[in-house]
Amino acid sequence: MSLVRSSELDLQLILDEADTLLDMGFRDDLDAIVSKLPQTPERQTFMFSATVSPAIRQIARTYLAEDHLFINCVDDSAPPTHVSIPQYHTVLPTAADQLPHLLRLLAHDQLTNGNKSKTIVFSPTTKMTQLYATLFRNLLPTLPANTRIYEIHSKLTQRQRDRASATFREHSSGPSILVTSDVSARGLDYPGVTRVIQIGCPSSPESYVHRAGRTGRGKDVTGRVDLVLFPWEVGYVTSQLTEMPLKPLTAGELQRQVTELGTRLDSGELQLKMYGLKVPYLEALESMPQRVTELQAKLDEEAITDTMLSLFGYYGSKVSEIRVQRGVVVDGLKSWATETMGLPNAPYVSPAMLARTGLMEDTRPPKRRSGSSWMSRGNQGRNRDDRSFDREPRTYGKRSYGSERRSYGFDRESRDSSRGSRDYDKGSRNYDRGSRGYDRESRGYDRESRGYDRESRDFDKPRERRRYDREPRESSD
Repeated sequence: MSLVRSSELDLQLILDEADTLLDMGFRDDLDAIVSKLPQTPERQTFMFSATVSPAIRQIARTYLAEDHLFINCVDDSAPPTHVSIPQYHTVLPTAADQLPHLLRLLAHDQLTNGNKSKTIVFSPTTKMTQLYATLFRNLLPTLPANTRIYEIHSKLTQRQRDRASATFREHSSGPSILVTSDVSARGLDYPGVTRVIQIGCPSSPESYVHRAGRTGRGKDVTGRVDLVLFPWEVGYVTSQLTEMPLKPLTAGELQRQVTELGTRLDSGELQLKMYGLKVPYLEALESMPQRVTELQAKLDEEAITDTMLSLFGYYGSKVSEIRVQRGVVVDGLKSWATETMGLPNAPYVSPAMLARTGLMEDTRPPKRRSGSSWMSRGNQGRNRDDRSFDREPRTYGKRSYGSERRSYGFDRESRDSSRGSRDYDKGSRNYDRGSRGYDRESRGYDRESRGYDRESRDFDKPRERRRYDREPRESSD
């Protein structure tokens, strides 16, 4: 949203990506701002939206003049972009299959499109975007050709994002990959994108559509969308994406297709124009699982833990959409840490952290319903439960003010003083009490209080015996 003064009009109000403003809960703010502005015709209002939902039409009736002009930039007879683009979803057999499957999707696009291969990989959170961008950079030898990796997320400055976006858009000297969060799902035009890969559940069906719309743009570009899910995420497809033309694609079928393309390439049957093409390629393809295993041993455990906790914050609000129990989500994310990332033990997550992220199972007995007496006693009981349930994070909050850099539930002093293996399941009062920094992330997962801004931080040091399985320091209070 912006306000512009001009010589001809007293004021211009511009509402860009109006549907996003609604999704982010700015309706009350918009009403408050507009109430302070001159009304039409003294104020001229422009509203832009990629989708025209009933809520958008209501805003148009509220903020625009009665005789406002509606301009549709898409031919009414043309089918929606997400309908005409081939779309596939894969439910992985195990969490360990995720990285090899993602690499095969990237290889499949390169073996199909050669130098024109331009892929966007969407991930749920900023921390996951940072981690996976670094993963892909270190796994480039498994791809058919020399590939340029770009990343865009909220931890970058606006100048850095603009530079990465412009460079990716103009890149034409071989295959390229953009790893990004949802900051690239709207308002950015990347002509020539041959494939969109979405890791995990999108934030909404609208987000899925906007992401899918990044591909298939430009002359002679067909485009393709691949959604990659863990087994516990499949409910999102059946409950939220029922109107999408998604076709199932098994991990085994994709592996077969990539192997066939690699065989044809090595035999000379498949002719590709691609800079830095690796021939024979089957050798690199077959070494992919081993390279992933070797890379897992070099990953920084703190980066993995930070990413896992950001995913807790993200998926905590999506339990009803996925249609699984909270415990299933918790176990699934811990499996990501151990099977996908190769940690020997899953990081411990305290009850306080589960409560803040919405993943705490409700073990309280149901209230008795016996008329008016139930209403009074039940409400009182609920309030007591709420107070006792929130006691631990509130107690910690008193200790943590002014120390937000002790983030994500880790005690910085304890972590710095000793290193050990990763038996988090020992009861640590310091860790259990959580972190105000992560609390902020769990409510808005892209607003993370701390990160590993150096690209190589998540891997440059070999995995050492970490500090978390030492007995926790006794609290001073």
